[in-house]
Amino acid sequence: MAGCRNVWCYFGRKQKDWDMKVGDIKIQVKSHSKAKTTKRANTDFKYSEDASIDVFIIVIFTDNYKIKTIYEIPWETALKLKTQNTIDPVITWSKIPKECIVSLEYKIGDNKLLRSFIEIGN
Repeated sequence: MAGCRNVWCYFGRKQKDWDMKVGDIKIQVKSHSKAKTTKRANTDFKYSEDASIDVFIIVIFTDNYKIKTIYEIPWETALKLKTQNTIDPVITWSKIPKECIVSLEYKIGDNKLLRSFIEIGN
């Protein structure tokens, strides 16, 4: 598949801290399905500062399982966003810098099949 070389996904095998590796970059991915009635607007973040992660990605789906938002957060930024002095630390989505929002429309372009998987206009 073009553009997908050096991508290693470790499904079914637990890696310490991360889910996939692109080249030497270790990525942790968290996802949420957001029903319209769901009030939650954060992601659990139970990682130590020395976790072996380079990028922390959050994928938010609509209640129809279309991609609503993807955040691509550098590890150092994620550590700064983590709530402090709480039993269950989280990253609050509204506090994530705008530059961490992946521009889905730009990345997907005019590909009709891929565009059918995203919610346009949010």
